[in-house]
Amino acid sequence: MKTALNRVLLRSTGPWLWVLTPLFLAALPHFLRTPFWLGLACMGLWLLRLAAVDRPRLVPTRPLRLLLAAACISGVYASYGYLLGPEPGTALLLLLLALKPLETKGYRDQLVIVLLTYLLILLHFLASQSLLAAGYMALVIFLNTATMFGLVHGQSQGNPGFRLRQAAILLIQALPVMLLLFVLFPRFPGSLWGLFQKPQTALTGLSETMNPGDVSRLTQSPEMAFRVAFEGQSPPASLMYWRVLVLWETDGRTWRVGKSDPGHGLWNITASQEPIRYVLTLEPHGQNWLPALEMPLEIPDNAEPATDMRLRLKAPMQQRTRFSMASALGYNVDGLLAKQRRRALALPETGNALSRSKAETWRSQLSGDQAIFNAALDMFRDGSFAYSLTPPLLGPNAVDDFLFKTRDGYCEHYASAFTFLMRAAGIPARVVLGYQGGERNPLGEYYMIRQYHAHAWSEVWLSGQGWVRVDLTSILAPERIQIGAGALVPDIGVPGVLSDREIAWAITLWRNLTLGWDAANALWNQWVLDFGSERQKRFFQRLGLSGASRLERFGYLLLGLAGSCLAAGLIYGVLLLRARPRPDALDTLYARFCKRLARVGIVRRANEGPLDFALRASALRADLADTIMAVSQVYMRQKYGAKPETGSIKKLGRLVQRFRP
Repeated sequence: MKTALNRVLLRSTGPWLWVLTPLFLAALPHFLRTPFWLGLACMGLWLLRLAAVDRPRLVPTRPLRLLLAAACISGVYASYGYLLGPEPGTALLLLLLALKPLETKGYRDQLVIVLLTYLLILLHFLASQSLLAAGYMALVIFLNTATMFGLVHGQSQGNPGFRLRQAAILLIQALPVMLLLFVLFPRFPGSLWGLFQKPQTALTGLSETMNPGDVSRLTQSPEMAFRVAFEGQSPPASLMYWRVLVLWETDGRTWRVGKSDPGHGLWNITASQEPIRYVLTLEPHGQNWLPALEMPLEIPDNAEPATDMRLRLKAPMQQRTRFSMASALGYNVDGLLAKQRRRALALPETGNALSRSKAETWRSQLSGDQAIFNAALDMFRDGSFAYSLTPPLLGPNAVDDFLFKTRDGYCEHYASAFTFLMRAAGIPARVVLGYQGGERNPLGEYYMIRQYHAHAWSEVWLSGQGWVRVDLTSILAPERIQIGAGALVPDIGVPGVLSDREIAWAITLWRNLTLGWDAANALWNQWVLDFGSERQKRFFQRLGLSGASRLERFGYLLLGLAGSCLAAGLIYGVLLLRARPRPDALDTLYARFCKRLARVGIVRRANEGPLDFALRASALRADLADTIMAVSQVYMRQKYGAKPETGSIKKLGRLVQRFRP
């Protein structure tokens, strides 16, 4: 029988399609992260397996398969330079699953392929644990489970709906156990997957250097930087300045963070308003900076302060992390160290002569830093400067070119020029890089800060006021801002086809869809991906199990698993009982009729049909022959007739009720 089953499985296209379809779907995301040739090789070998169903001679011989395996291993080594690691290991597994169908001899080998497909699904979560990836892999798991069910139960050519239905039932039964394991299984600090991952390099976003045009290039990137949920009333977006990096050193064109100050900074911040509390969810960026709403008042445990009032993480950000923070929008920062003052006045010896001359004129003609500060602001308020996403290129003397030639720039141009002028006039100043504003998501009541919110501004030290933020872009006349419509609204690509109203409706629909999707991702991140050791500990505290040892928690886990299995078994039993076929009213009445005849010794045989039984019973009891035949004829016409008669069941009921042998 097994030989016949194996013959059906190997020489039929249907079973192979069931096996290879979930395998291909599970491998597809991996193909996007592996060398191009690997995906082509896998798909070519799978197509060869399908072609060999009708032409078995196409199956490579054992020596040829060994040669192919050696070529695959060599190709992986040539692509990665090593074989031990998550990336080459995944590539080798893909090639193994491409070669395995070519040596399959029966349904057991196909079952091995199905089980290895589950491993391939698991490996995908080493690279991505997003909501989209989870939904996609859930579909692949469903199809793979249906395939496994068909192989185990011999439904190779069975009804697809049957195996899909059984797979759905099996996965639904596993849900309680999955949820229990998710909540109660011990969590370890950090990422378990991080044990198998290489550290990330810096991703898209802010860097520790700033050149003219660097920030404006980020305005085209919708990539998420972080999300913020405020406790209580959120501040206006115009007051949301998210401090990230402070740039001290410059060569007249490029600004750099420079060497970090030794030790931790002691901030002398006087808050003039109640602190604003919020939860910041930072996306992984591979660097050590932590955004904070100006000015931060509390430092998270895994961060440390710098003397320039920015926050640094103790380790590069490799995974999404939530931070509970507090900041003051109204503040005064006092105290300027001598070393900070020297750094905040440092300029290159040469370059930007016109800007230096302008600053020296202010210093000679005006009295006091405040007067020079006001004169510089007035220069930018005269209406001759413009705000543009696509400013012209600047030469080596970038500040002079911007102030006295182009007068057209983005936030980094203004921050760089104003800070240079202040330093040239003898006023301590520095450039701050971060993000400004945010986009509120009403579906999740939080703010989304994307890369296109990147911003640069200046900070100037004024006696009696401390460090003062200067954002020149906020004081420019709105009518002079030259932001092209293409940077704000995507190109629909159908001019003259859609009306303005239809385009506006499409944009609104797209915006609502993206907001909904981001809110779903935020919930997924909050309740699934961020359910780490700390949140599990708080969960146990709410259950009153905060003092339980690991052994006791393990015992609770076993009890929960046993209870879940028992509940799943009861539910399955109830479903089975409900699924059992119930006799209809017609069969029930006829069974009652047969039971009454059995009382007088006329028992219906197992192989006896209604007509044969009626004839035999009539011969044994001639006095009941008319009633016996009448009951049997009504039953047979209703049960087997082409057109069942209306009212026959009621008629049969009356006959059976009057039948008293």
